[in-house]
Amino acid sequence: MAKGYPKAYERGKAIGCTTAQIFARNPMGWKSSPLAAEAAEASREALKVHGIEPLLVHTSYLINLGSPTKKLFGQSVLALQEEFARAHLLGAQLVVLHPGKHMGKGLKKGEQRIAQGLDLAMARMPPGVVLLLEMTAGQGSEIGARASEIADLLGLATHSEAIGVCFDTAHAYAAGYDLGTAEGLDRCLEELDRAFGLKRIRAIHLNDSKVGFGERVDRHEHLGLGKIGLVPLGRLLRHPKLRGIPRVLETPIDSVRDDEENLRIALALDRGELPVK
Repeated sequence: MAKGYPKAYERGKAIGCTTAQIFARNPMGWKSSPLAAEAAEASREALKVHGIEPLLVHTSYLINLGSPTKKLFGQSVLALQEEFARAHLLGAQLVVLHPGKHMGKGLKKGEQRIAQGLDLAMARMPPGVVLLLEMTAGQGSEIGARASEIADLLGLATHSEAIGVCFDTAHAYAAGYDLGTAEGLDRCLEELDRAFGLKRIRAIHLNDSKVGFGERVDRHEHLGLGKIGLVPLGRLLRHPKLRGIPRVLETPIDSVRDDEENLRIALALDRGELPVK
């Protein structure tokens, strides 16, 4: 994002992207510079020029609607409202949020606190924006690792009609969903469908996992170099119940591989091909 939103979309289009995910503000700080009207307009125009749709905004990592402390809870609500406003101005349709952590207060109290925060934040939600609750790895006191927890939040939230789900492959595997086998994938999708309906899944984060099955740690890996593997990821990409859902890579960028190579592999898997290397 260093060279601006239009340049990011141009780069994405150049390597074959048809959708994208961005941060609309500093993901590791509470304060951010105001979004200039010119920058917002340039973003909306560039999305049209490069055919990027939908655009996803990933919210700040500091937001915790499950926080039992008044200060952090209030900061989180205000920050989420700002994320909604910025997403709308930039031309994004989807806002991805990690539901929150209960910080030792227990699952049920945490779910109630998150639902309260969602109601407060979504009271000022602009038109054309949909919130996606991202399923988590269940690390620490994270809420949202199980489909039942997401279903609880949807049941408690007042504005649940404007809430969808983001399914992260690395998170699901680490949380204990066996994506490594065809049977495990089918069981996972059946559970999600019973809990909140597969139509709620509006985006997929396509990542391999550095950690093993059920270890409940959030660590992403390059496609095919982690514990899930290429064959299971390809099976998921081509599953008929998941076709047509936007997919976003959140794989590392390092000396091993960059975005372009991971995207090449993802597209090959989507076509039913195993990559050459």
